Amino acid sequence: HQQMQMSANEARAYSRKREVELLGQVVAVSQKPDLQMNAEHLIWQIPQKRLTSDRPIQIARLINNKPTDQA
Repeated sequence: HQQMQMSANEARAYSRKREVELLGQVVAVSQKPDLQMNAEHLIWQIPQKRLTSDRPIQIARLINNKPTDQA
């Protein structure tokens, strides 16, 4: 996707729900705002352009591709 790059050990695409479930060592990087998200489980809801999770997520703000703040 032009706004998001994601990688994981496993991905499951659900065309009827229009979402992608990412499992295991998930890394998602968004372009605007520049954020990197690390988790074990993320669900990307494609029409809403939303990432959700039922587990903890580590979020880092990036400046020049380097983490500056974390939550």
